[in-house]
Amino acid sequence: MIISWCPTIGVQFNSGSQQSERWLIPIIIFIDEELKYNVIVTLGLFTGLRLGELMGLEWQDIDFDNCRLYVKKESSYVSTKSPYLPDDRKGIIQKELKTTGSYREVSFPTNLKPLLKRYFEHQCRLAVCLGDKWQGTNRLFTTNDGKPMYPYTMTRWFPKFIERHGLPKLTFHGIRHTSATLLIALGVHAKTVSSRLGHSNISTTFNIYGHHLRSHDKVVAEKLDEFIFQQQQKNTV
Repeated sequence: MIISWCPTIGVQFNSGSQQSERWLIPIIIFIDEELKYNVIVTLGLFTGLRLGELMGLEWQDIDFDNCRLYVKKESSYVSTKSPYLPDDRKGIIQKELKTTGSYREVSFPTNLKPLLKRYFEHQCRLAVCLGDKWQGTNRLFTTNDGKPMYPYTMTRWFPKFIERHGLPKLTFHGIRHTSATLLIALGVHAKTVSSRLGHSNISTTFNIYGHHLRSHDKVVAEKLDEFIFQQQQKNTV
């Protein structure tokens, strides 16, 4: 199934570098893929979470009533061959976030709630079917036996998905940039964008998205000029 709307419809973008234009690619949600991947990509686009943060989400971090999620930890993979670390710090581990700003609440659209609930019910049915073989984590994103999902799985899967459906090249991290640039193009304040992305301070947001913010600022100036000019014309009639 291809949902017939796209989050960039009606949004005008200014031209930028080739990499910036890549971030602004209209992402179609979603083309006949496994439900788990559907949820990861859609949630990533609407929240701007980093891949490690998405993989670290647990079901208690999802507030269905208020359509909000809480970013508390991230998931990463540490090679089991490392001779310098104890066994409990190898493999897929949950770890604390890097900065205070990374701990945050992020709202998601009400229209996303049915998809998340359907995925939750699917995961519950899978756990019941597997019985004792279910590995019993509370993570949103798991392997088919309930173990935490390898973060690198999405890194490998996403380019293949892009190529399989003839979409312009984009890395999974590009979804985060797409989310941010969409917010800027829609007129969301830079402070709000920075907060949703979990940047340690707003200067980080300006350093990464300064071109897009300046372009939008110019559009705002033109609209203000147009409004004031129209008022002047009415007063002179």
